[in-house]
Amino acid sequence: MKTTILFPLLMVLLCDVLLAEPIDVNGRFQATAPGGFPDGWVMHEWGGYKPFPDVKTVSAAYEGNTALSITNVLGDDGGAIQTRARFPARSGAVGRVSFLVKGKGLAWVTFYRWGEKGEWNGVIVSSPFNLSDTWQPHVLTIPIDNGHTCETHAVTLAIGGKMGAEILLCSLTLDIQPPRIVGDTRIPKAWTMFVPVDKALKPSREQLQSIPETLGEAKAQTATLISNTLDFASLAGPGPRHCVWAFAPIEAKYDCDMTVGAGAGGAMQYYLNGEPVFDAPAPGNADSPVEIDSHVKNVRLKQGTNVIAVRIVTNRADSVLKLAGPLDLRGAVRRLQFSKRTFEENFDGPTVRCSGNPRLIQGNPTPGLLSVTGQGVFQTDAKLAIACPNHLAPLPDKSDANVFAAAGVRIQNFGQDPSQRRNVAFEIVASELTCQIRCREDSAFLTLSVVENENPLETLQLPSNCLPADFVFGVNGSGQWTVSIHSLVDSRTTSASGKRKGLASPAVEFSYRLLAEQTRAEVTVDNLVIGLAVQESKTSATPFQIDLVPQFDPVQVGWKKVFDEEFDGDRVDTSKWYFSPTSEKDYAKVHDGQLEIVCNWATPDKTKTKSASLYSNEVFGHGYFETRVKFRQQSGWWSAFWLCTHGPSNPFLDGWEIDIYEDYYMGPKNPGEPPRGILDHNLHVFACGTLRSWNYGSKLPGKVDDWYVIGCKWTPFEVSYYLNGKLIQSEANHSPYNSVTFDPFNHAAGCVPLHAILSGCCGKSGGDPTKGKFPESFFVDYVRVYEYPHACDPVVRLTKKPDESTYILKPGEELHFQAQVEPSAKTGAKIKQVYLFDSGALLDYRSAPPYDFVVRTTQDYYDGTNFVKPGRTGIRPDWDRGLHAFCVFAQDEQGNVGRSENVVKLLRKNGKTGPYLGQPIQLPGEIMLSHYDEGGQGFAYSDGTPGNGASKTFRVNEDVDAGETVIGGVSGGEWLKYTVHVKRTADYTFTLDYGTPSPKQPGPKLMVDCQAVGDFQTPAHEFPDWRHTSQAVLKSVPLAAGEHEIVLLMQGSYNLGALKVEAE
Repeated sequence: MKTTILFPLLMVLLCDVLLAEPIDVNGRFQATAPGGFPDGWVMHEWGGYKPFPDVKTVSAAYEGNTALSITNVLGDDGGAIQTRARFPARSGAVGRVSFLVKGKGLAWVTFYRWGEKGEWNGVIVSSPFNLSDTWQPHVLTIPIDNGHTCETHAVTLAIGGKMGAEILLCSLTLDIQPPRIVGDTRIPKAWTMFVPVDKALKPSREQLQSIPETLGEAKAQTATLISNTLDFASLAGPGPRHCVWAFAPIEAKYDCDMTVGAGAGGAMQYYLNGEPVFDAPAPGNADSPVEIDSHVKNVRLKQGTNVIAVRIVTNRADSVLKLAGPLDLRGAVRRLQFSKRTFEENFDGPTVRCSGNPRLIQGNPTPGLLSVTGQGVFQTDAKLAIACPNHLAPLPDKSDANVFAAAGVRIQNFGQDPSQRRNVAFEIVASELTCQIRCREDSAFLTLSVVENENPLETLQLPSNCLPADFVFGVNGSGQWTVSIHSLVDSRTTSASGKRKGLASPAVEFSYRLLAEQTRAEVTVDNLVIGLAVQESKTSATPFQIDLVPQFDPVQVGWKKVFDEEFDGDRVDTSKWYFSPTSEKDYAKVHDGQLEIVCNWATPDKTKTKSASLYSNEVFGHGYFETRVKFRQQSGWWSAFWLCTHGPSNPFLDGWEIDIYEDYYMGPKNPGEPPRGILDHNLHVFACGTLRSWNYGSKLPGKVDDWYVIGCKWTPFEVSYYLNGKLIQSEANHSPYNSVTFDPFNHAAGCVPLHAILSGCCGKSGGDPTKGKFPESFFVDYVRVYEYPHACDPVVRLTKKPDESTYILKPGEELHFQAQVEPSAKTGAKIKQVYLFDSGALLDYRSAPPYDFVVRTTQDYYDGTNFVKPGRTGIRPDWDRGLHAFCVFAQDEQGNVGRSENVVKLLRKNGKTGPYLGQPIQLPGEIMLSHYDEGGQGFAYSDGTPGNGASKTFRVNEDVDAGETVIGGVSGGEWLKYTVHVKRTADYTFTLDYGTPSPKQPGPKLMVDCQAVGDFQTPAHEFPDWRHTSQAVLKSVPLAAGEHEIVLLMQGSYNLGALKVEAE
């Protein structure tokens, strides 16, 4: 039996889970002493949580239930408690925690890992959630993985909050679903191929434990695993019966289990360290499509390097090998799609062809859509049979295991009024098999059960808010049953399958039933379908291609050098570089063919440091960025080579941050210890005011005080880091790679040219300055930039796009995009995929024309996209109150990528706002920018940081950093709204008081009545501070007499004073 479920990592959502036994964690928070510390829980005594918070129990806090109280959270990193007991769990298990909570600030729940011998094994990334002053239910689904030092064998549950949080929590439950797919080691991307090989060649066990240079007469060739697939067609040539071998190393930090999957078009033998794993002789998988889970097995890795070796003999139809590890297998789903319909009722007409006497209504197919469809409402007090004509479907032949006799239903809801929903079950009956979907009024979950002659075969749970959803239940000629559930809310698919126990009849008799449990039952459905369905396979991995090579030399591949700094002079060359505003300019020295960046004490008490940063005057797009550097070691600062713009807020508009390296952890952890030699590599992306970040760590291969060449290859779909010309090896939970690699589908896309930056950075991230010895320097030998060639890119044009005259949108609107894609005139390479992105995040893709996309600005739509996937902070971006930049990308079969122009829209929440103090600002006149409208975050303004950091007396309960006469702390993507009254129709001049020391950034965009009218130009002033004494002017802005709405959209970082509006 096999159940395949797609688990989005660390989403604070009600996710699909198999039933698991609840674990007693004293979730009722009983305490030996009334009001005391809850039994079975202990204080988390990590140093970052000191001083420890106050923890107690509060009786009858909510409907008679005792609650856990955590207050006075004053530690720098917050405070937490954890369970005393440890609960068995392995990598691949899934923990589900449900509770009710209220309070203020940010709270979180997570697991701490423990090894087989009781050793500490690290913390799982926490699932944070915002607290409110009313009780809110939460169900958190947390995947459990292995730690850094050993396999996970147990976990403890922890609850905590950030500094300042106040938490009141009750009715806590915990269950842990054991893993069906084990481990989290990634399948290698880089493979060594040998083709053609004599089919009679049989390497020994010892020969399969390493990667040879030749195999028989075949020499080694390299290939990249793309979308879990190696295709031998180009290497082996046309026709069947070619013998191919593929080898790859797989690294393990310690002995551990992992689940592997494979499928091949022909005979296949799969070995790990010389031991056979799979042996599928021809015809192998001929009766079903080649999939990553055609064959699945658990294997044991040894610490260090392991070797996978796979032999296939191609057949007539296929020359592919599909390979998967546990992360890939967890992302695989099976969805039944109808290929032939013998009966369908869509409830659109005045009558229906099924029994049950449904009431016919018109309704939206999913919340947020304006279109309506016909729907049927069935009701019963006991049991209602719903029969359909043409209800018999022939059982497909055994030779085609991928075709199923099937019946489907789209369930809209179990009661149109949520407050009146009761215990009810809806069944799809397939002769002796029944698929039942049960709803209970006291549960946030639906229970789906598959039963054969009253014998249970499978049970799983689904969040009740997955409705509306399509349920399709089918059986095939091989005795297999399968059910797929596709939610219209978030486009997620869940599937389960298994073997029936009894003999199948030649035909399947389908019907439906509605069952009431104690009270009247109601279900609203849209579409009943009976017929034949094909099982389509899909993995969570979006198909795309990158050229992930173990070694890279930009000169060898013909990339043009566009920047070369050898530091041959005696001072910083200001034609190439400029200093950041906070730099100590004399701390950047050029001598002996090197740049030296110094760090020294900034205060007499030696508690703070100061240094310098250099920005390239030019900005550079996709390319290879390289420097030769000698790192620093002292605590209290760190060095960095990175790419960025000033205050990036959107990767499609003003850039992102690529940290090629930061050496926070280069020096010793404690005085007297040896240096650690660890580099940190980051990608930081902002969208709608929320930061999403991902990072890797890597260890230097040599001495800390050696020179190293470190580089970054940035192409449209890849950001990879290299050390001394070799791809840096690393792993992280957010990534499918064994290397320091980011891509647009697991991370984000970016296309705005960036500055190359060398920095001496000061702050806590570099350690405690009082433990450092200064002055200290890091050294740079050269900086070189090579341009990525775009000459072979396909051409992408938008033939349909949203109305450009309206810049501001409100939630609920639809945006339509249509792209015309042409292959490169230089290569003629075929188009493989076309993708729609929003602000660096994938929304949707197409594998064939027409390349049409519809974006619905609704919660349901965005919840089903990458846009709301959090980075390592766990905070989901707010999609409904910020700037969105849409762009269509296309990739051809050679991996070249083209893109369309951006389509930019500002999304603003629906809600009532009003002028400051109730009176519109009179124009002509002066708009004091701190007098923005009243109405709150997302309605009258959008600000990315909580609280007013500029004043303790003015607008203190809002988030804009506003004093009476100044707006400070402005960042790109933020906006302010003003209600004005214009006395007479005329053209007007707008003069903005601003200040910024940061050069080369766009000024605010001015919008009137949802239409953009111009951008202010805001060059940097000569001062190192943010005084707002500069002025920017926009002329000839037409305004008609009467009331208007003005919005100022920030596109950089500056302080703002007043906005003078004068008639021309």
